Amino acid sequence: MRVPATKPKAFETLEKGTKAGGIAPETLTAEKDFAQWKDDAGFKDLVAKSDMAVNPCKASPEFRQFDFWIGEWDVKNPQGVPAGSSSIQLILGQCIIFENWSGGGGSNGKSFNIYDTNDKKWHQTYVDDKGTFTHYVGGLINGEMVITADTFVGGKKTLAKMTFSKLPNGDVRQHGENSTDEGKTWTTSFDLIYSRKK
Repeated sequence: MRVPATKPKAFETLEKGTKAGGIAPETLTAEKDFAQWKDDAGFKDLVAKSDMAVNPCKASPEFRQFDFWIGEWDVKNPQGVPAGSSSIQLILGQCIIFENWSGGGGSNGKSFNIYDTNDKKWHQTYVDDKGTFTHYVGGLINGEMVITADTFVGGKKTLAKMTFSKLPNGDVRQHGENSTDEGKTWTTSFDLIYSRKK
């Protein structure tokens, strides 16, 4: 990286770089020519702005709405019977919440969860080793993540809903429900409690 000799020129160049998409903050802080300004408030501000430009999902609080699900979890039903385990990771510049599900019955699945800035909704695409593909759409309602999908159960069109709730002790409840009357009535399809692995 070629750095202008004077501080004003260097900072002006960095400001332009931020507007053009930014420079990774670790690149800026590792640059020897910037070492003389590492404690400068203006430089720190430019590094922060550049970080937001390079990693735009960090700058949007909507992308953090589902962070309560991130972690390493043991999963049980409400009676305490083990149902599986799940590793939920934040990936791709903190834009995607990536689920790795291992079911107690031998089923394994993965989902990608992202906030779409176009429609202002959360989207989950779930796939598993049984050939299941489900696309859920929804969002945060009263602190709970509620997402729904059009599916077929036994050849009949069914609306599936999942509600993720952060419990007072830090656990997360994942409540699955189905409706065959377009959401007028709902029947529980599963009820799971995620507890952090110790």
